[in-house]
Amino acid sequence: MMNERVPEAPGAPLGPSPFQHRVTTIMLMIVVAIGGVISMVAVAHALGWTAFAVGQPHRAPTTIAVCVSLSTLALAVLAECYRRGAAWAVRAATLVLVIVLLPSVRTDAFDTNIPQVVWLPTLLAFATSNLRWSLFVAALTAAWAALLHGGHRALHTPAPLLISALILVILVSARIIEDRLLEDARAQADRVHRLALFDELTGLPNRRLLTDRLNQALKKAERDKSEVAVLFVDLDHFKEVNDTLGHGKGDLVLIEAVARIRTCVRASDTLARFGSDEFILVLGDVSDRAAVDRIAAAINHRLAEAFVLGEEQIFASASIGVSLYPADGAAAEDLLRHADQALFVAKESGRNRCVYFTAKLHEDAEQRARLAHDLRTAISGGQLRVHYQPIVELATGAIHKAEALVRWYHPTRGLISPAVFIPIAEATGLIHDIGDWVFREAVDQVTRWREAHTERFQISVNRSPAQFRVEGSDRIFWPKHLSDRGLAGDAIVLEITEGLLIDDARGVAQHLDALRSAGIGVSLDDFGTGYSALAYLHKYPIDYVKIDQSFVREMGAASKHLSLCKAIIVMAHELGMKVVAEGVETEAQRALLLAAGRDYAQGYLFSRPMASADLEPLLVRAAG
Repeated sequence: MMNERVPEAPGAPLGPSPFQHRVTTIMLMIVVAIGGVISMVAVAHALGWTAFAVGQPHRAPTTIAVCVSLSTLALAVLAECYRRGAAWAVRAATLVLVIVLLPSVRTDAFDTNIPQVVWLPTLLAFATSNLRWSLFVAALTAAWAALLHGGHRALHTPAPLLISALILVILVSARIIEDRLLEDARAQADRVHRLALFDELTGLPNRRLLTDRLNQALKKAERDKSEVAVLFVDLDHFKEVNDTLGHGKGDLVLIEAVARIRTCVRASDTLARFGSDEFILVLGDVSDRAAVDRIAAAINHRLAEAFVLGEEQIFASASIGVSLYPADGAAAEDLLRHADQALFVAKESGRNRCVYFTAKLHEDAEQRARLAHDLRTAISGGQLRVHYQPIVELATGAIHKAEALVRWYHPTRGLISPAVFIPIAEATGLIHDIGDWVFREAVDQVTRWREAHTERFQISVNRSPAQFRVEGSDRIFWPKHLSDRGLAGDAIVLEITEGLLIDDARGVAQHLDALRSAGIGVSLDDFGTGYSALAYLHKYPIDYVKIDQSFVREMGAASKHLSLCKAIIVMAHELGMKVVAEGVETEAQRALLLAAGRDYAQGYLFSRPMASADLEPLLVRAAG
């Protein structure tokens, strides 16, 4: 990776884990308690223990009071400093203790002041130096004390040496604990720093570090008058990998994808993880667009190769959006946003391709943003309408079915096609409110038509795959609303697409079963144009199959499209399903479909989608 300034990690509590902190605190309390008792004895010895021992009891109360006070103060200061993990405060408290006890040292009485001779230099070393010097001074002073107090005198007066040895043990233990605390704090700080800047799964820089590196690349490019390319890489259909194989296998695919992308870029380029399956590649010192094309083509080629996970083989691809500095923006935020806009076009254009940002893409993105903003008030503003297109029974010409189709009449832009605003509604989450509103409108209308025409009247309501991702969204709401209106479930038919059957097999099956148990029918729309879902038809509760209008439009007396239509009709009937032909526009098409055994037809030959009031005369004529 390029050389860069690594930003500081965000503020976070550093130090050992809660368990380690509790253990360390208990150890410190024990050490400090023992040290307090021994310090009290040592202070008493230094300030007047001798006088008390040789028969001067009038000095004893004062001596003991001073010893207890000093020892309690030292104990409290040391405990508080250890609790807060402030090493400098520990050293400061020790120095204060040395200064307090220093006047008590009498150089002319080694026999009664050997503890001071031993532990005062050790305290000084402990307070001002590190563990190695503390151990060295402790060993030196202990040897010195043993030498001065050697021979037969050591056997008669062992107490000073014992006290000195205990003090040395306590001091050394305290320093070891302190160094361990500092080591744990440094390790925790390093971990927090890495988590703040790098992705835990892939080890790549995260968004925060990416922004820093991109800004540095832009500054360098500005100085060198060079170009920088930002590539927004997104794995195609990665959600299906997680849904079908699990997130564990999905993580393995991500790790392998990162390894493959690395083989396509230079060591000086920055590769970062931007989202779940999204990566950002920053290419500095770009000579021309051809160099970017080669790298993008190499990434597409490498990611298109099979991912082998045990016995599983997963095939994926990548969509790539590219923005260039300085042509497409001077700020990191602008370049990332423009690369994202180019990525959107790459995915909409069929995926597995690379698209460069252009001014036209920016205009389209701004238009989508404005439409998304306006769409939020479309329902409350009365801008949405439901039109209905009749579904005709071919054998009799009767009309007791219709499809509900939403239309948006924008106050300034006029009629906006569903092909434009439905994807925006799905991306923004507004599709849930719009879908529920269309359902309520359809229920109101089918109630009126059942009262005016036939109790068998049905209205088909389209439901976006995005609406199925909300757990239990219409499993309860739809049946309850129908029941509250006094309608049976067969008044509504749910229309879904083929792709939904593969998107989330288990969830969709449970969803459809819940609606079917309430009597709501299910229709498979645009059959034959998406996934080849023949294998899924027997797994799901499908009542109607709607053959896409592309087959009907090209249908002739001896055409392959007619043969395909006949095969679909036979298959559907064998599975107990009815067939609806979409896009019927001529009498010839109607005759061929009737001869082929088609059940229902829908298209401009019979009627365009229109408001319910405009459709009423057609229903009356069909009934007559």
